[in-house]
Amino acid sequence: MNDRIGPYQIVREIGRGGMGVVHLARDTRLDRDVAIKALPEDFAQHPARLERFEREAKALAALSHVNLAGIYGVEEQDGARYLVLEYVEGETLADRLDRGALPLDEALELAVQIAAGVEAAHDAGIVHRDLKPDNIKLTPEGKAKVLDFGLARADESETSTSGSGESATRTAAQRTPTAEGAILGTAAYMSPEQARGRRVDKRTDLWSFGVVLYEMLVGAGPFHGETASDSIGAVLHKDIDMTLLPAGTPPMVRHVLARCLERNREKRYRDIGDVRIELEQARTEPQPGEEPRARQLPRTVVAGFALAMAVLGAAGWHFLGSSTPRVPLEVTNLSITLPPDQELTQALISPDGRTVAYISRETRGGEKRLWVRPLDSSEASLVPDTERVNWVAFSPDGRWLAYLIPDEHSQKAEIKKVSLDGGPAVTLVRDTSVGRWMDGRWTEEGDLLYTDDDELTRVSTSGGRPETLLDPDSEGETSVVLTAQPLPDGERMVVVIGYLADGGLMARTEIFTPASGDRRVLIERGYAGIRTPTGHLLVEKDDGLFAVPFDPHTARLTGPEVPLMSDLDRVDLSRNGTLVYTVSSRQTGHLARVDREGAIERIDAVDAAIREGGSPMEWRWSPDGSRIALTVWDSSGKGRLWVYEPRRGAPTPLDTPGMFVNVPIWSRDGAHVIYTAASGEGGFRMYRQAADGSDTPVPLFEEDDPKATQIPEEVTPDGSLLVFTRSVDGPGDLWAIPASGGKATPLIATSSNEGDARVSRDGRFIAYMSDRSGRDEVWVSPLPKGIDRPVEQRVRVSVEGGAMPCWSADDSELFFIQGDLLMSAAVERVAESGLPTFGPPQRVLDRKALGLGQFRDVHPKDGSFFFRTKNDEQGPREIHVVLNWIEELKRRTSN
Repeated sequence: MNDRIGPYQIVREIGRGGMGVVHLARDTRLDRDVAIKALPEDFAQHPARLERFEREAKALAALSHVNLAGIYGVEEQDGARYLVLEYVEGETLADRLDRGALPLDEALELAVQIAAGVEAAHDAGIVHRDLKPDNIKLTPEGKAKVLDFGLARADESETSTSGSGESATRTAAQRTPTAEGAILGTAAYMSPEQARGRRVDKRTDLWSFGVVLYEMLVGAGPFHGETASDSIGAVLHKDIDMTLLPAGTPPMVRHVLARCLERNREKRYRDIGDVRIELEQARTEPQPGEEPRARQLPRTVVAGFALAMAVLGAAGWHFLGSSTPRVPLEVTNLSITLPPDQELTQALISPDGRTVAYISRETRGGEKRLWVRPLDSSEASLVPDTERVNWVAFSPDGRWLAYLIPDEHSQKAEIKKVSLDGGPAVTLVRDTSVGRWMDGRWTEEGDLLYTDDDELTRVSTSGGRPETLLDPDSEGETSVVLTAQPLPDGERMVVVIGYLADGGLMARTEIFTPASGDRRVLIERGYAGIRTPTGHLLVEKDDGLFAVPFDPHTARLTGPEVPLMSDLDRVDLSRNGTLVYTVSSRQTGHLARVDREGAIERIDAVDAAIREGGSPMEWRWSPDGSRIALTVWDSSGKGRLWVYEPRRGAPTPLDTPGMFVNVPIWSRDGAHVIYTAASGEGGFRMYRQAADGSDTPVPLFEEDDPKATQIPEEVTPDGSLLVFTRSVDGPGDLWAIPASGGKATPLIATSSNEGDARVSRDGRFIAYMSDRSGRDEVWVSPLPKGIDRPVEQRVRVSVEGGAMPCWSADDSELFFIQGDLLMSAAVERVAESGLPTFGPPQRVLDRKALGLGQFRDVHPKDGSFFFRTKNDEQGPREIHVVLNWIEELKRRTSN
């Protein structure tokens, strides 16, 4: 290079890369240091590239951001082209990472800055395409600057990465695939679509950002290989090991990594600005040891409230107690009827009484969706992007809706709000929990009260950090907040608590004072969710609706309850007295045998156990295939354990009084059933009982933590070990204990959530569900001999999500559920490492198309599949609307 380029005096070479040589130079006009990059000679032979290059350089030069290294101009001399860049003092992030991982706080601070710089470029329509530690400078002041947009191109959807639309700044290594040395540093940070030579957009930078963030936290990139081919292969196929992240990594950061590193770019974030916001929130999250956070119980805790609430949420609240007289409601003004293939899960009226919002789903297991129907219109409108919606709440002025959308592949969810006047939805909470009964209420003060896991949480609808108000489990009772509403004094609330008692699920209404934490029981058994203008609380219990006089100033009941109506699901009331309600309908599923061709054979004899409206929830065949143990939950939420022997006919109940029973498995000799049941101390314990009911339940081992949950998974074929899931206020781990009882030890214990474990029938392998990759997937590990050492090796079997693995009768296949599909992966061979290799997963059955629900077992002899059928009777389809209902209430309560 010449000693001088235009007005720039060359000082020394400071770097080389695939896009040319970089020199430090002095701007003699402005008396400042600059960096000058000499571009490859072949640019001059491609006019189209030169034109695009100069257009992009102008766009980049227009950017001005503290976290971007600027471009000052383009120079031409002796037929060569040069970029004049801001000179940034300091070391590169790559240099810093050579000394190891960054402390968590420092990594998140720099990540936010890097995201802000890339966000500014994206806003200008520029995609970096080569984001990596070498292209990030750390100034002496600790600021991050993204530099070297040498690979950047305008974000134009019609431009591809190859052919005539090739960017003028494409690397020499990309143009010459054999130049491994030139591409090696970049390959490990390439997005999958970039590695495949497909069109890229700003989402490719989101992938690269995720790789950089991971490397800052771990100290090593997830996709580095010895050659470029190795790195690209890892990018396309290797699983990201989230267990290597620091122990204190906030859940939101793990969520960001999982979303950024989605190989399917359609599932990545749409905008890096969202990433920046979430990382800023993560930096303010309390870390372990600072203050309690909302618990993240494993999905496998189906023995507790997760499943209880699911049953009661579908069938309506049916509380134990005296029967309710049938009292018809005489004044029904109109009804909103859904199409025949739809059923309701929630309906409510806006506070001004003008609009009904409701959630419906297809009767054959379709996604839930949110609809809005003005009462002065005959048409309902679908609220966009509300698939899987869990609950909805109106703002006090009736112009906004808040709602919760669960993530498809995790236990987390987002809470959003949307204006009925139009416009995009706004995210209020990005990382709340799902899987329990959830509800939301928008208060007059502009807050949203909702249940996160089992706790009452508050967040401002203007934005802000969620605040936990009430943890009902703090006093040792297994309970969950169902709903809450403030009283006029702004200091107290009426809250409804769900809890276990007498083997069933109950509801209790309390007065709660957040400032002091004081709680006082108002109604021992009843769900008081609505306060009326007449001075009553509307109480739902025993499948009926009652009105109870209530003084909001003293927060006490002032008279006896009055029955209003029965056979209802849920009700809602507007300020002007418009009532909406839905009528209960009994829903019953059945146990069915299904073959590979989709032929369904219902096991009618099991219906003897569910005549009273219960439903089979969990089941398992005995090792010899002669009997099946199943739990049946009735409408009160009480689980009963049955043993069914086909050759004998009707099922036989086991005596498990006062227990909340679920998840039965068998001892290897078939003599005993092992199941989980409420311990009465806040957790769930494993019990063993003779399958013929000849003895009483015996706990398998004593827990040192009363809130721990134990869920039996499998007894090994030799009968020596019981594998179970254990959790305490967090993700589940797989443990093992001698089948006869004794000391339990961890088998697979990570920061991820593991469960749904099945041991192969030959006892060599254990298949299980884990969310270590960022979503639920099926993994297989060798099963160690004894319980003295944990499992270390593993191989992922599922590709696009998976849960509930089951081995075939001969161990030649592993079945699992992927969304609505039953999938199969063939066992091909066992490698020298001891790990089995599996073929690509293949579709076996579409359970949605067949009207099937839960899958849980494969018959150990004939290999048939066992599912729970979808409910025979459809849920409510009509929303009943009563205008001026307050007048009717006054008449009823004055008698």
